[in-house]
Amino acid sequence: MVSGKNKKQTYDVIVVGGGHAGCEAASAAARMGAQTLMVTTSLDTIGLLACSPSFGGPGRGHLLREIDSLGALMPFVIDRTAIHFRHSGKDSPKWAPFAICDRLHYHRLLKNEIENIKNLTITQDTVEDISKNKKSWNLLSVAGQRFTAKTLVIAAGTFLKGRTKQNNASQKAGRNNEVSADALAKSLKGLGLKLGAFRTGTSPTAIIPETGFKEFDKQFFEKKPRYCSFVKPEKEPEQTETFKTFTGSKLLILLKDQQADKERGPRYCPSLIDKLQRFPEKKRHPVFIQPEGLDRREWFLNGLSMDLDNEIQQQIVGLVAGLEGAKIVRYGYSVSYYFLQESQLFETMECRENEGLFFAGQVTGSNGYEEAAATGIMAGINAALKACNKEAVQISSETSYMGVLARDLATKKLGEPYRMLLSRATNAHELRCDNADIRMMGVSGRLKLIDRKRLAQVKAKKVRIEEAVTGKTVSGLTPEDKREIATIRKIENYGLKSTNVKKLNEMAIPRTLDYSKIDVSKEAREKLNRFRPVTIEEAIRLNIPENTVKALALYLQRKAGQRENVSRETKK
Repeated sequence: MVSGKNKKQTYDVIVVGGGHAGCEAASAAARMGAQTLMVTTSLDTIGLLACSPSFGGPGRGHLLREIDSLGALMPFVIDRTAIHFRHSGKDSPKWAPFAICDRLHYHRLLKNEIENIKNLTITQDTVEDISKNKKSWNLLSVAGQRFTAKTLVIAAGTFLKGRTKQNNASQKAGRNNEVSADALAKSLKGLGLKLGAFRTGTSPTAIIPETGFKEFDKQFFEKKPRYCSFVKPEKEPEQTETFKTFTGSKLLILLKDQQADKERGPRYCPSLIDKLQRFPEKKRHPVFIQPEGLDRREWFLNGLSMDLDNEIQQQIVGLVAGLEGAKIVRYGYSVSYYFLQESQLFETMECRENEGLFFAGQVTGSNGYEEAAATGIMAGINAALKACNKEAVQISSETSYMGVLARDLATKKLGEPYRMLLSRATNAHELRCDNADIRMMGVSGRLKLIDRKRLAQVKAKKVRIEEAVTGKTVSGLTPEDKREIATIRKIENYGLKSTNVKKLNEMAIPRTLDYSKIDVSKEAREKLNRFRPVTIEEAIRLNIPENTVKALALYLQRKAGQRENVSRETKK
């Protein structure tokens, strides 16, 4: 590599962006031996938690276990900076880890980890132009630095023509009011890429008087945590409780005339205004009071995402039970940003029309820390493989949520920022947190993303579980092994192996069917109501989850059985 303002600095892989997607992409590429450069606008905000300090839960917790199996940074750092662990799903196939981290500690540890990765160089600068010649990508920065690389990963987060809105004022910025990447957005358009606009937001933080906590519901932590990583931390974490409260009718009156922004925001993490408009039948909404750190007085008010006038934000907080005396110290804001529209990516995260150009994080249309990390590690792996002329790795949607994520981002038209849900997988009962390391072992072993010792441990775990399931006496079973064995036996007993729903293709669906009576997700119900399929085959073509198709078919079968019984009774 040659340094100097007007001399090109050459790398195998360059990653633009130092958020969660950028960190995982740079880490993965460097660990695979590629000489990698990560360019970030600010070294002081690497891996910043721009929204909630929480991670995991169903779907996203599954992603954490999968990326951990590929050597990702995020799960490792979470477990060592968490101050509250819970898990959902008890001991069912759906269980997933959930953690709340110390915001500053998370950022510091992640920055320290990434600064000590072999083959990785980090520089503070802003990329304003990218271009392609026959064999490499050329980058020009605001500071006049010139870089060239065999492959390029764009992980610009919310900075791609970012526009923040706070206190009725808008400015050119991404999250945390850092400088927007307008020139980079223009450069990408110049390559023929089609960009759309999404919106996301964050809640305020506040200092809450001691009397307020008496009004909250306590949420207790797990004394024996189930971690986000398979590699347990060296010592047990110091934990604290979190709290839950609700909005009330006075808040509905205050906000009845507020209008939502035109850009599409995340359905499953909506702003307060979006929630009131999408769910007018609900008279109250939950607010989760999450600590910013063990030694900090600030609390994150998760559930009150808004970008309203500061005075109105303070009024809103004061109308929430227990927050009457709370004082906002960081006001909520929203940010609109560009993302890559549909059908422009392969499932490897490579751009279809620009060979060697990869995308990761929110620029792919996804939303959330975990989705960013998952797309980042996939982009980093494949950028490194491409740089040394090796075949790309496409992670299967049949064996992982990472594959489901890649498939959907590559093939579906997104009407809103994409969030991982259990229902997006056709065989969710087989994609469990406890077997993520076994499911991902083929990729992690072949690409040497984890060390030999850890790989050997995963192989031994697989053998132990297989032998125990067949009835052999096996010693040395861990609590995780026992949980996985019990789950496998339960699945076999209930015959929950993946079924071929196409056998039901010809089953008719009445045009007048009331979908509100069927237990499916709100998203699936909206799609079924909009398109009104007349057969199960047509419903399948809507790309709704297999679980939804099964629920619909079961409901129709039950209704048919009831009609048959009535007919028999009438004939008597």
